[in-house]
Amino acid sequence: MKLEDVRRAIRRNSHGRAPGDAPSLGRLARMPGTGLPKVSKRKLKSRKKNQKRQRQLTLLIWSSLLGLAVIAVMGGVFGLWLLPKMNQSATQSSHTNGSAEPPDRLASRFPSPTESEALEMVKSALALRNPLAVASYFRPGGSTPQQVVDFLQELDATEGPITRFAWLSSIDANRLSIDGVLVSLNGKENPTTRLALLTPDAVGVWKIDFDALARTVTPSWDDFLDHTTESAQVRVFVARDSYYNGPFKDDNKWVCYGITSPDREEIFYGYCRRDTAQHAAMEALFVRETQMIRATLKIQYHEAAGPRQFVISRILAEDWAMGETDFDVSFD
Repeated sequence: MKLEDVRRAIRRNSHGRAPGDAPSLGRLARMPGTGLPKVSKRKLKSRKKNQKRQRQLTLLIWSSLLGLAVIAVMGGVFGLWLLPKMNQSATQSSHTNGSAEPPDRLASRFPSPTESEALEMVKSALALRNPLAVASYFRPGGSTPQQVVDFLQELDATEGPITRFAWLSSIDANRLSIDGVLVSLNGKENPTTRLALLTPDAVGVWKIDFDALARTVTPSWDDFLDHTTESAQVRVFVARDSYYNGPFKDDNKWVCYGITSPDREEIFYGYCRRDTAQHAAMEALFVRETQMIRATLKIQYHEAAGPRQFVISRILAEDWAMGETDFDVSFD
């Protein structure tokens, strides 16, 4: 055997690794997942852009929903605040709107004062400070001339100077011929209004009903609400309501009315028994005004009722000027 054949056989059986070389691992299987197609840079950039756009859209949707919720809540609060004022404004403006047809006048033996005469009468009356002149301008009711003057002085001090007189023309009510003048005052905190109702006496002299102007309550609201007395005669705004609770929970037996006064912040609830003269008289008050009317009522406590719930025991007058007989008498 030749020496070269021996060397060739030795090299075939060795690993052929020189000193310092890494060991041979032989054939290796490919790792799972390797060799899959790679995502191109363009597709990766497009995917990130779509994700960003979706996040922006989601944020916009939630912001819009939150904004709508806030607007809805604010609208509801504003509506609750505005509704009573709209009702009161509708009552007052129904006679000042030139496009509305005036109600039919009651047959009267005496001509009404002209607009200028009515305005001048009210201006002069509110400027009075002499008790001796009260009888020439006012029908004082149960008040003395001095009490009338004291009220006028206090009115100027508490409700501020008069800013406007608005002629309401005919607002006949309670079977009386009535002309009205709305008096606007500046008010210390908020503007206020007073209603001067002019009616003729037996000989045709037109005078201002003092109790309507003063919104006289007998006894006072404070005495009545403190339970010093069990009943009171009040001049108020009235609207239909649906608060049935306590002893008045059965709406088959009771009819509910909301009651407010410009002199009080509370909202009261008055109840008439169904199918009574008082119920019929109350419904008759809403013939001309469907939302809110002025009325003079007698209210009294019910022993089981809440502090703002009362029985309407009499309807004394349509509007705030009382006639010779109570309004509900003709409904008996």
